Amino acid sequence: MSKPGRPRSAEAHRAILDATMELLAEVGYQSLSIESVAARARVGKATVYRWWPSKVELVVEAVNAEALEIVPEPDTGSLHGDTHELVAGVVALACSPLGRVLEALWAEAERSQALRETLEAVFLARRQQVATNVLERALRRGEARREVDIDLISDLVVGTVFHRARMDIAQLDALFVDHLTELIVAGIGATP
Repeated sequence: MSKPGRPRSAEAHRAILDATMELLAEVGYQSLSIESVAARARVGKATVYRWWPSKVELVVEAVNAEALEIVPEPDTGSLHGDTHELVAGVVALACSPLGRVLEALWAEAERSQALRETLEAVFLARRQQVATNVLERALRRGEARREVDIDLISDLVVGTVFHRARMDIAQLDALFVDHLTELIVAGIGATP
């Protein structure tokens, strides 16, 4: 049983990230404040500022942490399996409350250079690294062509999924995941 008083650092850190995600979903980026996050997490403002010097950095870390839980890096042992897991993960992300938060953040990033730059440097860079790792493993196994444009493949997956989510989320089913996986694997796979 924990003692009353201040939460331990790991607990406070998690509480702050959780509070940030809850408030983003409830009030949006513009209305979110460090004060409201601290109050929701039951910590002092100084505790929040100790880890994140700005709202932008706090929000992007919270979004990134939740995205990693929804879309972990796959390593199934095959290009097809990894691609299928990635596509399914992006579909799960687009259909989750985080998907709506991300869309709102990207819209806000049109007005905030700091938010855009941090989203690109932290959030997109992590997603890009996952896709690169999948491709590098496929290359080592001889399953992919070396000249593949990984940025284009990532954009294809994310863009297609989020477009479908906006148009008709019901279309983001298992058949969609299978079809998009097959298209990607056929496009980047090594020729026999």
